[in-house]
Amino acid sequence: MAGLIAKGPKGQQDAENMLSYMNNQPDMLTAILKHRTDFKGHPGDLYILPIPKTLDKIIIQAQPPRSRKPVEVEIKFDPPMEDLTDFRPRILAWRDEAFKHYKIQGKPKIGYYSEPDLFPFTLPIIVGLAALGFALYGKGDYADKFRFWINNFFGPGMLPAAKWLVIVSHSVETVYMAWAMTQHSVPLFSSILWVFSTALLGWATISEFWESIQYERLRHILRQTDVGDIPPRVGGSAQARTAVTSASAGSGPKPVKGKKKAQ
Repeated sequence: MAGLIAKGPKGQQDAENMLSYMNNQPDMLTAILKHRTDFKGHPGDLYILPIPKTLDKIIIQAQPPRSRKPVEVEIKFDPPMEDLTDFRPRILAWRDEAFKHYKIQGKPKIGYYSEPDLFPFTLPIIVGLAALGFALYGKGDYADKFRFWINNFFGPGMLPAAKWLVIVSHSVETVYMAWAMTQHSVPLFSSILWVFSTALLGWATISEFWESIQYERLRHILRQTDVGDIPPRVGGSAQARTAVTSASAGSGPKPVKGKKKAQ
């Protein structure tokens, strides 16, 4: 993000870090946009553009599901920021105010299982586990050559270390997922699927679960707006995006600049 926002004598790096963080929090940005502006319809993917040098506003770029055409919405700071050190407390105050308005729960209920997307984690993990299993237990010339290459390139301790790393990490991740099921009131059958998937895929499933938590907050927000309820995130991000696009087909977004008092 370096060089993408206004230069300032102080607060530059912190503002860049905060900007990067917020641009990966669609629930927070949606809550802020819907609470502080008169934006109509589903905003789709959201992104805070580079902070203007005037330090008096942020510009959120929305991509409504129907058109996917970027729409820019301004939200004013009142008064303007003195410098970039003000960005973090201002944007977090907006988030807290919006979350309070929409009664966001810290641990939303996840009532379903959502399989992880193939990328960026699932397919590489499957390939890696398959390669490790072939190196550890494979038979024949190809397996012997593969083991010889690994031992020659990485050392003889590589395969045992990789084996125990997978066992320990997947065990810890599975225990975490079992605990998370109780925290988010996941039904029994869905809990079994989440835990079993974590035992197999590890981080890929945990990442998908965290995405589902974020998505449920987003559903809770939109349910209280003109958008109404949207489908659950079943089948990963691609399926969720398709379902949201279909659900939004009856109404188009009509964005306008923010009218509510900023602070």
